[in-house]
Amino acid sequence: MTTAFTTRFATIKNKVKNFKVPSKKNMFWAWVTYQAIKGTLTTAFIWIPAIMYWLHH
Repeated sequence: MTTAFTTRFATIKNKVKNFKVPSKKNMFWAWVTYQAIKGTLTTAFIWIPAIMYWLHH
């Protein structure tokens, strides 16, 4: 007897088993892009205002 839970669990298990990991090359460039955006935003919204405040205060 199959229940809805076991059927759903089997479906999820198959999806996890068949999951393809993105290539390391693409993940590397995604990480580089993320770091560049994060660094730009951190500089623009945190460090520049902090330095301006420190210099003019």
